[in-house]
Amino acid sequence: MIKWIRIETAPIGMNTYLLENEKRECLIFDVGGSPKQIIERIQSKNLQPLAIVLTHAHFDHIEGIDTLYETFSLPIYMSKKEKDWLTDGTLNGSQYFYSRTIGAFKPKEIYFLEPGMQQIGSFIFEVRNTPGHSPGSLSFYFEKERFAVTGDALFYGSIGRTDLAYGDHKQLIQSIQEQLLSMSNEVTVLPGHGETTTIGFERTHNPFL
Repeated sequence: MIKWIRIETAPIGMNTYLLENEKRECLIFDVGGSPKQIIERIQSKNLQPLAIVLTHAHFDHIEGIDTLYETFSLPIYMSKKEKDWLTDGTLNGSQYFYSRTIGAFKPKEIYFLEPGMQQIGSFIFEVRNTPGHSPGSLSFYFEKERFAVTGDALFYGSIGRTDLAYGDHKQLIQSIQEQLLSMSNEVTVLPGHGETTTIGFERTHNPFL
């Protein structure tokens, strides 16, 4: 059984998710700008983190990685398309928002994900390409547990913005329709910002779809 914990992080309310299994191992999905809060939650629950998994590499989803790395030295799993975004403030958006580069400079062990089934430790999930918000955006579907980590592709009543580097609105809509709305209605959506929702609710009520 997998449990998930949502941690809303600074500076713009990005959701970090801790996924915990019965062995007290955990995966960390996206790392916002409150790494000490994330570390404290992991340590308070006596969890053993295995890896950082990125839905995409915009600055608000990677800002706390270096601090987390100093404590846990974790590998990163992500799309190869956005490897350079980890250290390029123009690509990851930090230069646009803050006129300085925010990035992840310390991790040395980076693995690139492809669509299909993936296993990290005893966690098994499906990787789905959901580009549009960014070219390397990924979503992660835990079919048995009936939830999906969707990053900034799909939100409660909304969708991701496409006005940042290499965003593509048409591609985003296609990704959502083909890769996310193909899931069953009861699947819980764990988005990169805001509250959780379900595929069924978004299929019926999302005004952008």
